[in-house]
Amino acid sequence: MFADDAQLHVHCGRENTALTIVRLEYCIMDVNYWMSANRLKANRDKTGLIWTGTKYSVSVTAQNVSFQRLRLGADVILPS
Repeated sequence: MFADDAQLHVHCGRENTALTIVRLEYCIMDVNYWMSANRLKANRDKTGLIWTGTKYSVSVTAQNVSFQRLRLGADVILPS
């Protein structure tokens, strides 16, 4: 892993997508604090979000649009 190449992976069930988004947002905040303390800056233009799962589980989760997005301050990251 390089300072400019980090990935976060979180497992969740379909019923826990809202909690997972919150967990990811807090985790990314922690990473950003660490980066700031070490004179690094995250590039939000290169930040991506991917939901994976079975065709059925992803389509059911996708029906609730608010769970698809990741909010990082004023930025909103939409899934690929």
